[in-house]
Amino acid sequence: MDLIEERAMAQTSSGAAMAGNLGGKKELNPGIRATFQDKQMAPPPDQQGALRLKSNPASPPILSISLPSKTGRVLSIQSHTVQGYVGNKSAVFPLQLLGYDVDPINSVQFSNHTGYSTFRGQVLDGQQLWDLIEGLSANNLLYYTHLLTGYIGSVSFLNAILGVVEKLRLINPELIYDTK
Repeated sequence: MDLIEERAMAQTSSGAAMAGNLGGKKELNPGIRATFQDKQMAPPPDQQGALRLKSNPASPPILSISLPSKTGRVLSIQSHTVQGYVGNKSAVFPLQLLGYDVDPINSVQFSNHTGYSTFRGQVLDGQQLWDLIEGLSANNLLYYTHLLTGYIGSVSFLNAILGVVEKLRLINPELIYDTK
C-alpha cells in the first residue's frame, strides 16, 4: 500500500468527509468523482469507504473532489445566524435538495436575527470577502451558474459584491444574477 492509499484508508477509517457514515458502515458516495491528473476516477465498487489511488508517493495531490450537479453551481453570499433560519442557513439546504451545488459565504455571523432586541456577532468587510474570492480563484473554483446575495452588513462588503459579480461574469457570461 502506498502513501496516498494509506492516507485515504486512515481518513475513511476515522470517518472523514470523503465517506458517509451510515450506522457504523462507511460507504463512498457513488456520485463522488476525484479529479486526479486530468482524469476522472470513480472508486472501485469493492472498496468499502476508501478511495484508493494507485500511484507512487511522488504523485501530485488530488486536485478536487466534487459532487456532480446537473442543475448548476450557486455562490450564496448571505447572513448566518446561530439561532433561527435566515440567510444561508435557510437557503443552502433547499437549494441542495433541488440538486444545486451550493458554496455559502456568510456576510455576517450573528447570534440571532437582528429583529431581536439584542444580537452579537461578526460582520465581514469587503477585503475579507475579496480574500475568499481570490482563494477560490487561485484554485480555479470560481465557475458558478448562479449568484445569490442577501443581507449585507457593511458598505465595503456591498462594494466588494460589485467586483465579485464582475469577476464571475468574466468567467461565466451566462451567470444568473438578477439585480432588479
